[in-house]
Amino acid sequence: MTADTGFQSVLFLAQLPPPRHGQSAVSEAVFNVLSDQPDVHLHHLWRGGARGGGDVGKRSLGKYLALASLIGQLIWYWISAKRFSHAYLTMAPWAHTAMRDVVLAGLARALSKRTLIHVHGVGLEDLVQKPGLAGRLVHWCLSDSEIIAVTSGAADTARQLAMFDQVHHVPNFAPRPSTGSNKEHSGDRPLVLGWLGNLDPRKGVLDFVDTVDNLHKAGLSVRGRIGGGSTAMLSIEELRDTVHRRGMDDDIDLLGHLDGAQKSGFFDGIDIFLYPSRHDLAPLVLAEAMAHGAVPIVLDVGGMGEMVGPELRQNVLQVTNDKADWQSEVQERVGAYSASADGLSCDSAGALRAYENQFTPERFIARIRHLFAG
Repeated sequence: MTADTGFQSVLFLAQLPPPRHGQSAVSEAVFNVLSDQPDVHLHHLWRGGARGGGDVGKRSLGKYLALASLIGQLIWYWISAKRFSHAYLTMAPWAHTAMRDVVLAGLARALSKRTLIHVHGVGLEDLVQKPGLAGRLVHWCLSDSEIIAVTSGAADTARQLAMFDQVHHVPNFAPRPSTGSNKEHSGDRPLVLGWLGNLDPRKGVLDFVDTVDNLHKAGLSVRGRIGGGSTAMLSIEELRDTVHRRGMDDDIDLLGHLDGAQKSGFFDGIDIFLYPSRHDLAPLVLAEAMAHGAVPIVLDVGGMGEMVGPELRQNVLQVTNDKADWQSEVQERVGAYSASADGLSCDSAGALRAYENQFTPERFIARIRHLFAG
């Protein structure tokens, strides 16, 4: 289908789950929004990505051959004059796949009237400022495309680069839970701290273990729960060995991969979502935790502070070279919640308000529809 048929013909060049992570989950949501539009024809193409969680970040001959096949098909579309009204792509500028996404964006721009690139992660400014031939290729492929930024800070950065046709701010979203409510803590049980994500040390899972250990040593009554599947960087078995060596088998529950109702049950069962990631821009898991009223404690990385919002700004901790600095702040915040059930309930309500103000499915759907219609 070409771009002049009266339909919006969308070339959808983004990976859908599996594997399921933040980027693929958002792509799936965009795909579903567009699929529900009667005047949109979707043409989904994707090859050369990871086949599962353990394959993320790995290079292989099979991936390169699949990517070459995808590029060849796009070149054939150009030769045969197949055109689209829109092209939709995703990009993680910090990742080793960034130049792959740049090349795909350049091909998409040649095939479509509007090319929309959903940027997940920091590093766009570093990517477009690459020296030499790589930098010129980036400029040629990305110039005059449109950027979808997931935080206002990322949107401002893209505008300052002055090379994009438009920059759109579209925050991520989390499903609206049927059981979402303020957290209540009577004081007769330990506070439950949770961490959820693909097991990646950069996302703070090992720091979470250290922090729960330190809170115990400080005399605070807490329990830890970790949900997430193995990755190439850390397996569930390796994490279990770490917890065992620390003598924390009775203090931290390792739940493995969680999805659907299991994930909702996880968030319902925790009081505090402690996510000391140094790697994320605007993680879906943070929005999901706040949707369930879990009180967030995060590091001031990427758009974390923007997501948590001004009402809970005291729970956004400064990143320092000395991990003990922010861990002492965690101890102070958890100690305050342990001593005050009212304080925990108040900040749980604040987390729910932050979710309602930015991250509901209704807001996301309306933004995506408006973006493609415009």
